[in-house]
Amino acid sequence: MSEIKTNLNTTPYYDTTPEELAKGYIKYLATEEQVLQNRELNVAQGLIYGNLRKVTDLIVEDGSIVSGCNFINDSHDEICTLQAGEIYISGVIVKIAETEWTYTNVPTGLAYVCVEIQQRVYTELDDPSLYDPAENIENHGNRGGHRLKLEAVPSILTSAEFALESSTNNNIIDILKINGRDVIGPTKPKPVYGKLYSYLAQRTYDANGDFIANGLVVYSEKNKNDTLNKYNIRITKGRAYIKGFDYTYEQDTILTTKSAIDSLSSVPSAPEIKTYAGSSTKYYLSHSAVKSIVEVFGKVEETNVEMSYTGVDDPIPALYTPAVSVSNVHDGVTTYTENTDFTLTNNKIHWLGATHPSGTYYLDVQYSYNFVLGVDYSTSIDSIGYYIMFTGSGKLPVTSSDFNIDYEWYLSRIDLIYMKEDGSLIVKNGTPGEDYEIKTPNLPLGGLPLATIVVIPNEKPENYRINNYNIYRVPTVTLQDMKKRLDNVEYNIAMTKLETQAENAHLEREDSTTLKNIFVDGFVGYNKSDLYNALFDCTLDLFEEKAMLPLTIESLGGKDEIIITEDDTSAIPSHGILTLPYTTMEVDWQRYATHWIDAAPYYYTGLIPKIACDPKNSTKFYDTGLTKIIWLPNRVIYSSSIVNNWNSRTSTSNLSTISNLSVGRNIEGFEWMDGNAWVRTSSSSSSNGSWTTTTRTVRTSDIVGEEVVSSKTEQINLIPEPFIDPELLITVIGKDFEPERTVRIYLEDTIVYATVSTGSLATNSTIYPGYIVTDTDGGFIAEFKVPAGIPVGTKEVFVETVLESGEDEEYYKSAIDTFTASSYIRHWLTTVYMRKIEKITDTTYISRRMTRPPRPERREHDGHDRDPIAQSFVFDEDTFISGIDLFFRNASNEVGAYAWINIREMINGYPTGAIIYYKELAHADISAAVSLDASKCLHVDFDYPLYCESGKEYAFTIGSNKNGYHVWYAKMGNRDVTTDAQVTLQPHPKGVMFVSSNNNTWTPVQDSDIKYVLYRAVFEPSIDFYIPSVRPVDVGYTGSIGNYSLANITIPNVVFEDTEFETYYGMNLTDPYTNTNWLNLPLEEKITFTLLQDYIDNGMTMSIKMSLASSNDRVSPVVNANKVEAFLAKYKNSGSYIQHSFDIQ
Repeated sequence: MSEIKTNLNTTPYYDTTPEELAKGYIKYLATEEQVLQNRELNVAQGLIYGNLRKVTDLIVEDGSIVSGCNFINDSHDEICTLQAGEIYISGVIVKIAETEWTYTNVPTGLAYVCVEIQQRVYTELDDPSLYDPAENIENHGNRGGHRLKLEAVPSILTSAEFALESSTNNNIIDILKINGRDVIGPTKPKPVYGKLYSYLAQRTYDANGDFIANGLVVYSEKNKNDTLNKYNIRITKGRAYIKGFDYTYEQDTILTTKSAIDSLSSVPSAPEIKTYAGSSTKYYLSHSAVKSIVEVFGKVEETNVEMSYTGVDDPIPALYTPAVSVSNVHDGVTTYTENTDFTLTNNKIHWLGATHPSGTYYLDVQYSYNFVLGVDYSTSIDSIGYYIMFTGSGKLPVTSSDFNIDYEWYLSRIDLIYMKEDGSLIVKNGTPGEDYEIKTPNLPLGGLPLATIVVIPNEKPENYRINNYNIYRVPTVTLQDMKKRLDNVEYNIAMTKLETQAENAHLEREDSTTLKNIFVDGFVGYNKSDLYNALFDCTLDLFEEKAMLPLTIESLGGKDEIIITEDDTSAIPSHGILTLPYTTMEVDWQRYATHWIDAAPYYYTGLIPKIACDPKNSTKFYDTGLTKIIWLPNRVIYSSSIVNNWNSRTSTSNLSTISNLSVGRNIEGFEWMDGNAWVRTSSSSSSNGSWTTTTRTVRTSDIVGEEVVSSKTEQINLIPEPFIDPELLITVIGKDFEPERTVRIYLEDTIVYATVSTGSLATNSTIYPGYIVTDTDGGFIAEFKVPAGIPVGTKEVFVETVLESGEDEEYYKSAIDTFTASSYIRHWLTTVYMRKIEKITDTTYISRRMTRPPRPERREHDGHDRDPIAQSFVFDEDTFISGIDLFFRNASNEVGAYAWINIREMINGYPTGAIIYYKELAHADISAAVSLDASKCLHVDFDYPLYCESGKEYAFTIGSNKNGYHVWYAKMGNRDVTTDAQVTLQPHPKGVMFVSSNNNTWTPVQDSDIKYVLYRAVFEPSIDFYIPSVRPVDVGYTGSIGNYSLANITIPNVVFEDTEFETYYGMNLTDPYTNTNWLNLPLEEKITFTLLQDYIDNGMTMSIKMSLASSNDRVSPVVNANKVEAFLAKYKNSGSYIQHSFDIQ
């Protein structure tokens, strides 16, 4: 059976395609005499596929439907069907099989149709056609290679299930969005546009904004399943454009929401009071939409109640309590007087003295009574309203007395129907209230309003008042026509009034010459008003086409003038951003760390240092008294070159197994012969770590000729000596090291004592004897004597930078060169000798495991144009992020160093959008959070929650003003330094790491992600903020205009889906924090005070209450308290309106 494979870089495939694509390889090149590896066949295919995918991914998004995949909702059989089709995934087209779900397996709310992509390997056991079909050939019937296939398994997940599943499973892809088992549309654009679709959408939005192309008309109708509590909203089929993306509905959409079932009761406030005038009277209630009568109570009277004298206190029968008053107290002979003979106390007759009855007596009592519905009174409704009426057969209130009615009544509201940014059709219920209180709900950010519905109690849904916004795109021709008509409006108005005045003037005067200079202004614009005339002083209301008295205006604004407090009277944060209170929780993360990168990766990279040894070749002869003629050892012409791949220090070193080891030597490090090459590994250490350098020297030898050497003495022998002359002086010339840095010199892994040569600008180190301090250009000339006991041959000289404790490893540099030395004993025998000329070429390859992009020179700059790194992220729901965990390996030790982070928007997949938040990170905080295993984090709390729009890409950027802040990140194909877990998949499937050299041009690192943890705000349901007094109460405030009759308040705010922001005001409140009698405050509108004199008499103090609420803990309304503005105004007693001069033809 086929097997699901998540990693092909294992036996028997060894497919390293991802690693080779990450290195930028584009083609596999076979070489002669090469043994073909199965790995290379797999990689050859993978390189073709991977590089083609890079192109197709720019055109088509993963999860885009190529064909089919229609979602059918069969309400009759209660079955939902996903028809067969094809989708684009990871560069290939994947087939989707037809799938059915019963209604019980399909959520009724918002849900996603998803597919899980499985990478399956089929062998010859699964597919017999993979056996070799070649007949009459020796390998006929042999098993062939395996086949790789992507298969899709469809499923339906709720919104919450999809968010959870996609966060842990990178192979879950959403393709369709459904709501109420009806399809809303695909979640990805059609492949015909792909990512170009986003660009076209941007052009459409820039030109026309959000608009309805056709249809989408809103109607209200009754809900057949629940006519009392619900009603239906029908939205006709049509198409709209939001942010430039089109959303088409092929059939009418039905939304269901509650009817006017919210109610208010008179019980907590005050009952409605009526005066009883007779049982035939209808007592109408103030609210006609009555839900229920809670109670009706008042005074009733019972006459001739029999009582018995018992002593001091005679209780009134419980049937007639609680007693309100008594009268006509008598015993048939004597009538007793209240407050003289008795008092009514606690439902008892209390006798005051000797005058009292001796036995039975009688009285009339009035007592409080709760009338019984259906016995004492009935309810009904007519064309006037809802009323109660006493039956006459039960108890009746005392004539002309008041009775109270407690009842509940239904409230009206305004529902807003709109289309979300993702194309979903939403109904947002307004706040219920009395007819004069209700207002249209705030439109969430990014929504397109379709209509409002006034939901009225006791009204059929078909009769609800509907206001369709009709935001249709207006053709340019129509716009031009409208413009022309508007241009004529003012002229027509003016001419009509002119003719009227002219006619009136004509009727009054016979002399037609008196009609000259008659002119009127329609007050529909400012073009005829001489606004800049020094005498102009009036108010123009273009909306009402009026000229009014001028205003004296008091302008207030900013946190220093308008003081805002929380509901517990505590002060708000200085940044002024107000949201609901919140706690935090993790919302997005990437927890792997395999490598580190400097927060300013391109801030500085030095030159590649070089050294040269002089002499390159040295031969020492020790002569003896014997002489003879001999063939001398070959005269060797040495030529050497160094291929230096060094760039930076590596933190770990793994030595690969090398075959064909023929010669071995173990010193401090390793050295062995590999064919004709010497391979050497040496280990060195500095005060802050260790590193490994590997050199490979390839030697070639050629005889290029012979020569005859004449001598007066005869040499009979030349015996090689094993050690180099201890008096040999080697000069080392270095350049392109770090300026004014200490370096040390090694000879064959042993530090030698060096001194600066004459003429060099470098200096001898005063801290480390035998070390050299480079000059201001990073160069030096130094010399050392070869220590005794060093064997002859080619020797390696190694120079490295000495790093101080905590110093950034970017400044570590090293270089290698070689020289050759030999020693001989000569015995003389003859004066003639010959020798061959041999040319030996040594090529030394030096490699380090980690490379850095080179830069020719160090540069200093500051500001926020650093060379930062970034990481993108995206959320499936609207989210406010509140903080982040960052993981550092090292902190800079340079003076004045600091790092910073910002949150910014992405544009076309790159972090070049607007910066929505910036914060500097203190050096001390970073230093306390560094760790070599990425186990410690620096937690950064944002000053206020930051809004991230659903489906929109954002990025956080980390930078610094100096080198040395090393940030942990994860790279595919490596192990996590914290847990040692393998990182074989993309660490963060919805994000990618970026690097930049100028904070403007960014390069994605496709196989890497920064290690981080993002936190989101978990908001509480509601909070109130208060402005106790719009006008400052400080006695030093001098801007007051005194009493005022008008006000206009501006409170910048943003509301989102599932959130509300309400504003209220009150005048002359004793305590705003406990006040419950608030008036609705319309923002950015003129408020005219109707009870002006009462306000003036009591101090003219205006208080404001701001109520924030949310039914979704992920989002909150946002208020910018520092931008609150208030304009208080009153009319002057006189003014003047001045027109521009004009001529009448």
